[in-house]
Amino acid sequence: MTSKKKRAINVLQFAICIVVLGLLYVIWCHFSTLHIPCLFHHITGWYCPGCGVTRMCLAILSLDFDTAFYYNKAIFILLPFYILIGIKYILLYIKIGKISFTQIENIGLIISIVILLVYGLIRNILPYNYF
Repeated sequence: MTSKKKRAINVLQFAICIVVLGLLYVIWCHFSTLHIPCLFHHITGWYCPGCGVTRMCLAILSLDFDTAFYYNKAIFILLPFYILIGIKYILLYIKIGKISFTQIENIGLIISIVILLVYGLIRNILPYNYF
């Protein structure tokens, strides 16, 4: 078996595990009131840039994009960028066995991190309904 084929099988196995765990968590969230808590919010009382992502993902799975946007605006907007980068690097890993970001991709990722940090600050300064 070629190393390219081995890498493809490894990626597929990992993806299947993630999907199965994700589906189990969706089922758990649907039938239970217990969700993974945000430790940052629990300790500080502030909303982190990731608060609302579980509810956002559940809304996306229900095709309720307005509600998904409400729960976490920043990640909802950045999600297509993250998905495209993820797909590109999965394919690159399968093809050559390593990942290296271009300078423009590094800049894009740094900008997205800055956006998330600013979003985290703004959503705690303004009323939550706005951010």
